[in-house]
Amino acid sequence: MVKNAYMKTIEILLVIVISTIFIFAIMPSESSEDFLNKEYLSNLEKDDQFRDFASVNTGCYNSSIANIATRSIERYLPPEYGYILCVGEKTEPPDKDRMFVDSLVVVGNYTKLNRKIVWLYYWPNQI
Repeated sequence: MVKNAYMKTIEILLVIVISTIFIFAIMPSESSEDFLNKEYLSNLEKDDQFRDFASVNTGCYNSSIANIATRSIERYLPPEYGYILCVGEKTEPPDKDRMFVDSLVVVGNYTKLNRKIVWLYYWPNQI
């Protein structure tokens, strides 16, 4: 009888350990959901200065180039993220382990119709 009680106790402990390992294995280690649900370019959709800049300029910009677009993005994007903002032309994004892409179609400003697509590539900086 005592032998069966020890075996049942060991069996229950083994089930608890295996269940715990299984739960931690299927749960994500980092929560990227906060950044996946953010649409940083949608914040700029109603910004007239950004729309004017996007309607007349073409090219890719990052934080080393100071202009209306990069200053606007940096107001919303967390500082621990690197980014490339491309207006009117698509580029090969940098080779990063985790990269997010957001896009916005800018039709123009109030006086001029000029369709352009704006792509924002952003990624967490390695610390």
